[in-house]
Amino acid sequence: MKIREGLKMQGSITLQAIDIKTNKVVYEKEYKNLLTAPNRDYRLGMLNQAYLVEGYEIQDLAIKYFALGNTTGAVSESDTELVNETDRKALTQIATSGDTVTTVVQFAGSEANYRIRQIGVFCGDDASAVADSGLMLSIVNVDFTKNENIKLNIIRKDVCTING
Repeated sequence: MKIREGLKMQGSITLQAIDIKTNKVVYEKEYKNLLTAPNRDYRLGMLNQAYLVEGYEIQDLAIKYFALGNTTGAVSESDTELVNETDRKALTQIATSGDTVTTVVQFAGSEANYRIRQIGVFCGDDASAVADSGLMLSIVNVDFTKNENIKLNIIRKDVCTING
């Protein structure tokens, strides 16, 4: 008898554009995001009782900010910041259901009105409203042009499944 087990982490970012006048979704697209090396290292460290990665403690994995950039580039698990961060906002909502954690941030009609090319998710005690602060957990290249007639929900889903 062959026993197989596995732990799989996977994340995605969904852009959901809502028309301000009608409150209807006018655009929705899901992108698979890339989890960064510190994200992986934290999770492996939990199994090895090594709860420190790059000077951060395990509770620092709590997502605090989403950052937007107007430039794209090749993404790598070693990335620590966006190519050109232009906006940053604290979470609007967080929820857990089963094996999924969903985090949401909303940009109003007056915010981030340009061609959005990258999204990064940041955590850590030193994560703040200041660009490039904190530990980047994930990054994704996107292509969406936002204007003042749109409010934009950015929805991040982290799914952790165990196969036995």
